Amino acid sequence: MMISLFRRLSPCLVLCLFWVMSGCNKTDSDGSASMVRSWHTLGTRSGQRPASLYFTDAQRGFVVGSELNNDGLFLHGFILKTTNGGAAWDVFSNDTLPNLFALFFTDSLTGFAAGSGTILKTINGGRKWTTVLKSGSLHLTSLSFPDKTHGYAVGLSGEFVKTIDGGKSWVTTTLSGECQLLSTCFIDAANGYVVGYNAQGGDQIGRIFKTTDGGSSWTTTRTEENVYLNSVTFPTQETGYAAGGCSILKTTDAGKNWSVVYSSQMAGLTGLAFVPNSPVGFAIGQSGVIMQSVDAGYSWSSLPAIESNQGLIFLQLTDTKTGYACGFDPVAKSGSLLKYY
Repeated sequence: MMISLFRRLSPCLVLCLFWVMSGCNKTDSDGSASMVRSWHTLGTRSGQRPASLYFTDAQRGFVVGSELNNDGLFLHGFILKTTNGGAAWDVFSNDTLPNLFALFFTDSLTGFAAGSGTILKTINGGRKWTTVLKSGSLHLTSLSFPDKTHGYAVGLSGEFVKTIDGGKSWVTTTLSGECQLLSTCFIDAANGYVVGYNAQGGDQIGRIFKTTDGGSSWTTTRTEENVYLNSVTFPTQETGYAAGGCSILKTTDAGKNWSVVYSSQMAGLTGLAFVPNSPVGFAIGQSGVIMQSVDAGYSWSSLPAIESNQGLIFLQLTDTKTGYACGFDPVAKSGSLLKYY
């Protein structure tokens, strides 16, 4: 299946033209004056539920998700692309696209999108996408490529999918048949992490898995009661974070030990991201929750909710100055895109 991605979205999502006017004399590390950075709404899109995004740099990025009918039920998938930091978007959306949940690019031209029964690949910056894996039993939620040849995906039925040839072929195994796996992060071809949860007697038990042999074997390094872990990220080889529900966990010894660095019954956390090799990170959650850490996750401060009716889903930081997030309002059945600048 070959997919062209250059049909213009109408109306295009337009960057909100407002800045936070306090702290105008703040100085960047290069000595130049700048505005205080904060999160802003890029735009909303009725009938679209974004699930994941990936930016190859501060200007070029993609969003995947699902189109919904008037009853809020799934119709088909969609792919959005921007080349100007979200000021305008190209869109592809038709009834051949599956429900898409995950996205990852290994460089500016090569990327993968995954979801219900499918993994797609592009080698020309999203102009065309090709189906490289199709299996009706897969419900993939997360992708991670530590290099151009090794790639990994996990899914809702505990499945683990792996390629060692850049997506030409894939091997599917079961990591944990009792767990819904929601996020994966591989530091290199051998060392990786997966988080998810399983239900036991009505309780949700969050789990963190680790592999040191490219997914051939796994160990459980942490279980967390009443927490469904949604997101895992490692900005360095030794330091990693996992988040979900009411908690954020941190490791400083490559996943051997984890400690809770944030807990709140009101958080409803769904995702987090850190700038690589930086102490700056953000966490997002339900009701537009956005939190920031500037000390490598040891303390967190709540920021004003930009879209309080939106359940924020996924975020990425491209550098210390720019980030993107997506969310969904289940009542209005509309998606939103946010930008940090």
